[in-house]
Formats: sequence, structure tokens, C-alpha cells
Amino acid sequence: MGRTSTSTQEQHVSTTRQEPRTLPPGMAHARRAGLLMLVGALGVGVPLPWTAIALLPLGLSVVEAVRALRAMSGGRAPARVVAWTSTGLVLAVVMGVATAAPFAFYDSSKRYQDCMVGANTSAAAAQCRADLYDGLTGVLSGWGVSR
Repeated sequence: MGRTSTSTQEQHVSTTRQEPRTLPPGMAHARRAGLLMLVGALGVGVPLPWTAIALLPLGLSVVEAVRALRAMSGGRAPARVVAWTSTGLVLAVVMGVATAAPFAFYDSSKRYQDCMVGANTSAAAAQCRADLYDGLTGVLSGWGVSR
């Protein structure tokens, strides 16, 4: 039996792109902003005193998104990149406000969180919500805001 030999020749595939690929202006900032927003979203899920950890990456995400939008304002960036970066900026601000809001009513929020940990029935969870609303009503009436 004869031995069949195969020749291994490498074929060079030429690319049509001659210059290196460059990103639109502000794209590095936009990527950093998105990554920081994801890290902040992970930090939102931790229990209350530690929720403040999420404010740092969310704040940095806002800064990076603003830097990205300023760099993109030159007009060379695609419109969809500007739109998604703007959407990310809005989401980071909303998540930051939603994360910081319980600290304005820390006592009521912490009691609610502790109550919900021990609530194993829907009646207990409803009681926790009622206690939260009563606590918030007391705080808001102290500020002069009525229901």
C-alpha cells in the first residue's frame, strides 16, 4: 500500500482593510461607562448599609458617560452610539437616585428590610409594607408633607 502524502500549504487570505481599525471618538469612555454601570447594578443588590458601595461605580459611570458624549459631540460618532450612551447615562442616574433614596429614610428602610427577611407569609410581608408606609408617613409629616 502506498503512502499518500498531503501537502500543507498555507493560503494567505488578504483583507480588504489596509489601515488599522479605529474607534469613534469617545468610544473608550462609553465602554468604561457601561462596565461601571454593570458593576454598580451588582452593588445595588446587596443589603442596605452596603448598598452605598454601588454609588461609587454609578457615579464614575455618569462621569465617563458625560466624557464620552462630550467627545462624541464632534459629529464623527454614529448616532446609535450617541443614543445608547445617552440611554446609559440616564439609567446610571436613575439607578444612583434609586440607590441613594433609601438613605434619606434609613431607619424606615432598614426596619423594612429586616422585617422582610423574617417574613415568610404574605400576611407578614403585607404587615412589613404597612409598617414601612406608616414610618414614611411619620417622617414626611415631620417635614411638613402630608399624604
